[in-house]
Amino acid sequence: VSQSRYQISLHLWIIIPFVLQVVGIVGLVGYFSYRSGEKSVQQLVDRLAIVLNGKVETHLNDYLNRAQAVNQMNVKALESGTIDLNDFEKLGQYFYHQVKQFEFDYVNFGTKDGHFIGSGYISPTTLAITETVPGIPRYTRSYGVNDQGERLELLSENYNASSNYSAWYQDAIGTSEPIWSSIYTSIVTGK
Repeated sequence: VSQSRYQISLHLWIIIPFVLQVVGIVGLVGYFSYRSGEKSVQQLVDRLAIVLNGKVETHLNDYLNRAQAVNQMNVKALESGTIDLNDFEKLGQYFYHQVKQFEFDYVNFGTKDGHFIGSGYISPTTLAITETVPGIPRYTRSYGVNDQGERLELLSENYNASSNYSAWYQDAIGTSEPIWSSIYTSIVTGK
């Protein structure tokens, strides 16, 4: 009786090695598949990062080059008399067309006495012309515009400290060359 307790049938002697081989092979294949998949995913992530970095760099360079082109265009328009920095009505329209043509968020101009004129998006869907109120340089008015950049209804009137305190103005003071300003919060859009 004690001998029969430890005896293994011939049937088990055949099945157990076969099952162990199958489990071992499946385990090895699974492990190598996992490692190979892990490497493939990492390679895919690396390639995707390179492509995305390239696209971001291309988009950023395009955007910054357009800003330089608009700046040069404005200097030439000023020198040729196409625009008059004292005619805020026409200047607002001019900036409106630049925002539309070059797909900018905002284009603006400020004077040393605190006057401001600009055109751009005051919300994600609202394109407007914003200017300081003549005689009251600490108030800005934003106007809705039609497709020609002509002012329509008054959208808002807001108090602001002064556009002259903004980085875009302060950084440009004292230089005769185009420069990039520090990062700042817009007095018009708040972003």
